Amino acid sequence: MKIKPELLFAFALILTSSMLSGQIQHPDMPKIVYNVDPQQGCQFGEWKILSPLKAYTTAGDTTSVAFQLNSNEKITALRGNVHVLKPGFAILPEMTRIDAHDTSILTLKTDTVYILVRRGEGFADIWYRDRLLSSVDEMIFSGFQDPVTEWWVLIENMKKEQGWLRMLSAEKKKIYGWNIFMLN
Repeated sequence: MKIKPELLFAFALILTSSMLSGQIQHPDMPKIVYNVDPQQGCQFGEWKILSPLKAYTTAGDTTSVAFQLNSNEKITALRGNVHVLKPGFAILPEMTRIDAHDTSILTLKTDTVYILVRRGEGFADIWYRDRLLSSVDEMIFSGFQDPVTEWWVLIENMKKEQGWLRMLSAEKKKIYGWNIFMLN
């Protein structure tokens, strides 16, 4: 039986797309990675406000202000979530073993992994074939593009009111204590 070239091409296309589907599909955005800090040195606990800031009612939403924070006010940072607005990515040049916090996976050659959160100290949380893999050693990547993220921190003021801080560069400059490397 002779196979028609069109059928062979269609079969190859279906096979290739099914093999690639896990590596070219990133998670729906925004993706929230819960209970993490996004860089080396981040810490929760007592912080001091250096310049006025707004605390928001809901993480990810700057339209509803919960309360205003004033200079010299002390707050408690309870926990944080990273909102991934656009994933970063790395292409693995060869078959690679990914050792994550709770599993190990062998990748295909030239697979793409999506970087969600760079945790510092050379570790990242990644998205690979519809799975979140935590604490992956970045040394397996020959190069990568960073994700676009926002760090949201649940805080409590002295009146026991809770709200969320969006921790962009400008906000970080207005807070003392969020990073242990800033402390004297």
